[in-house]
Amino acid sequence: MFDPRVTPTATREMLSDVGLCEAIASMRYDADFSHVDVDESDWPYVERVSEIEGNPVWAVDDHGLRYVVIRGLVWGVADLALAEAGIRVAALTAFTRLDEVA
Repeated sequence: MFDPRVTPTATREMLSDVGLCEAIASMRYDADFSHVDVDESDWPYVERVSEIEGNPVWAVDDHGLRYVVIRGLVWGVADLALAEAGIRVAALTAFTRLDEVA
């Protein structure tokens, strides 16, 4: 089976979501903790897994670092225990699919 992380795609919807782009950038840092810009050439695996009040919920796998972005707020995998059940299940299902193709 094809691993979608090999060639992640940055869609227009993803790139236009400022909160998502800033969340990805904030989760990456240099050795001196300076800001790291994220461009399409180094885009992580991102999947829209749900929606809250018209805002997308994104599951992100950035070279093994997994988290969920909701309105620019980053939720770690452990934090999902506090999330609404539908979001938690959708995100964990997306991550499980990635594990199955690895």
